[in-house]
Amino acid sequence: MKKIVLLLFTSLFSYNFALTQNNLDVVPGLDVSLTEYISYGKSPELYLNFETRYEIYPSTGFGIKTSTKIKLDTLMINLEGVLEPAGPVGEAVSKAYGNEVIPANIRFIQFINGTSIDTYSIVQEKHVAKMEVLNTQFTLLKNSCIYRHVNNTCSFNGDSTFIFNFLDSLPKSIKLVPYSYPSNVILPADYKRGRIYRYGSEKDYKELLALMKEKKGTYFEKHKQFNAVFWNYTGYSYYTKSPCDHALYPEFVKTNPNYLSENLNIIPNIDVSLCELPRLGKTPKMYLSFKSKGCYPHAGYRISTDVDVYDKTITIRLKSIIDSHRDYDMWSNARGDVELHENIKSIRITKNTETAYYKLELTKSSATLKLESSTFSTTTTPTISRYVKNTCSLLGDNVVIDSIINTLTQKLNINIEAYYYSSELPLPARYIGGRVFKYNSETDFKTLCDRVKDYNSYVNDPSKKIRLMTQYGTSSCGYF
Repeated sequence: MKKIVLLLFTSLFSYNFALTQNNLDVVPGLDVSLTEYISYGKSPELYLNFETRYEIYPSTGFGIKTSTKIKLDTLMINLEGVLEPAGPVGEAVSKAYGNEVIPANIRFIQFINGTSIDTYSIVQEKHVAKMEVLNTQFTLLKNSCIYRHVNNTCSFNGDSTFIFNFLDSLPKSIKLVPYSYPSNVILPADYKRGRIYRYGSEKDYKELLALMKEKKGTYFEKHKQFNAVFWNYTGYSYYTKSPCDHALYPEFVKTNPNYLSENLNIIPNIDVSLCELPRLGKTPKMYLSFKSKGCYPHAGYRISTDVDVYDKTITIRLKSIIDSHRDYDMWSNARGDVELHENIKSIRITKNTETAYYKLELTKSSATLKLESSTFSTTTTPTISRYVKNTCSLLGDNVVIDSIINTLTQKLNINIEAYYYSSELPLPARYIGGRVFKYNSETDFKTLCDRVKDYNSYVNDPSKKIRLMTQYGTSSCGYF
């Protein structure tokens, strides 16, 4: 039995290794789920989310490339491959993700992966959406039923005593009654942690909204653990507070709580930083990343830009904020990023009539961003370490790592030695927590890969495996 388990694990490892290494045209097994997102100015939309079953990619930000076609009442989703991240992302090993809107008339959904076709039926009712498996080979349905947003409802999240006191303080003219979904069901994401109420009419909603705005700057500021989310049939969401700092915004932002969702043509102040992104099988790319000072009501807001390069100067014009129209139940900065080529020495960032000037210094082991002048941007982590050629990081049991390195250097005469970055700078993100080594040749590195792979093949507990991380996002022997 132990041998069978080991063979199954080795087979799965080999499949995942081949996938992350070279073959992004292959879409592996997927987990599928239903959800509903709030979209500003219109009714919520039903989405089909899908993600790879295993964390086999070397960073966050990997997406699943699809094309869709609707034939009568069937939504046909053709899986075309896996997309690498287009810009800076999180460094944790991760899955690839995708989603598609499900139009209201759809009764069947098909996933097409090469010659394989998985089919589901779907029933979309006013308060509930249900999916049923008809035929599957490579997909797995994680939730067959979700409950949807109900018109004229709101959610209060926070300290129960404060919520009840606040509700007791409301004028009697506002009709607000508790609303309960059935027990043991999947609630809309932004209602999961709150107390849900339903108001009687549009008049009640407007009166309640006016009261919330009136109390926002005084009453709610004293109770930081309280938040409220409202949604009605127009798709309007209202949040009582944001956890983000608005101090550097223009004064009118403080007095207009709907500013963030109403005026996306105005660019807020930004934080600027450098980021180097490992890529699958390729050398890393350097990026200038920027994020808004202050947050937007959900994740996915982006800062759109125009970019010009002349000689060794790059000019980045901040244009507007783009709303992804997806509510991931969290406040988030609006973000943007621009690739920086190795020959760039100067950076200009313009926002309306304002301009920020930076100097960029790139060496083989570090990158430095020096602010020359700006009225709207600040620099976080002005100097970063870079991925040095022929380096890698080993993360895991130090006794095991020492044993592997000693075997390679003393018994096999492989040239691998410890590499030390400057203690004054943070390590490249992929190397944080691990021990960095420098190897002499690809042959030496391949031998190291084989040793790590051999050790991991005998370890069933994922937390006990040795993780090998490189500047290429993966390596010639895969990512562990």
